[in-house]
Amino acid sequence: MTKHLYAACVLAALLAAPASASMPCVLTAVPLVVSAEGWAEPVGELTLRCQGGVPGSLVSGSFRIFLTGKIANSVNTLGHYNGITMSQELPGGFLMNQTATIRPLNDSVLFEGFQIPVSAEGNFSLRFNGIRAEATPITQALLQYSGNQELRLTSPSATVAYSQTTLLATHAGGAGLRVHDQRPRPDGHHAVD
Repeated sequence: MTKHLYAACVLAALLAAPASASMPCVLTAVPLVVSAEGWAEPVGELTLRCQGGVPGSLVSGSFRIFLTGKIANSVNTLGHYNGITMSQELPGGFLMNQTATIRPLNDSVLFEGFQIPVSAEGNFSLRFNGIRAEATPITQALLQYSGNQELRLTSPSATVAYSQTTLLATHAGGAGLRVHDQRPRPDGHHAVD
């Protein structure tokens, strides 16, 4: 076999092999306003939308979410987080994925053991919610994926919460309601009653 014929055969084999489809994905969030003093504040839900995949294929592997604040959900006796869910968008809306294991891993939330079918149009959408965290001025989430598909996260992070100091109120007997404003005044001092 000549060198040119061998090179042509290798090139033809490479061109005939199915290409690995890269699925561009966008992560968005609905940020919540939370108490700046909170230690277990709910953060906004995250939505991951991916397109351009092979119709009918399955996405499996693991997603990992990191937050700028400490994750505060409780952990059950099986070592799984309580209250955190991953849902998949179906024709009737989002439905919770029952196969995913959701557990802590080095100060992050790990979603594993799932299989997400890619639609006939070549896309899928997931929603992650129920996460609670210690408040930070702006709480950011970062999403990582490792698995059988090549998901390209064009925006792997999103803001999930903004903190705000809260107003405290007490009832002072017959004197009515007293509001204690914890917000700083323009001169930098805290307001007093």
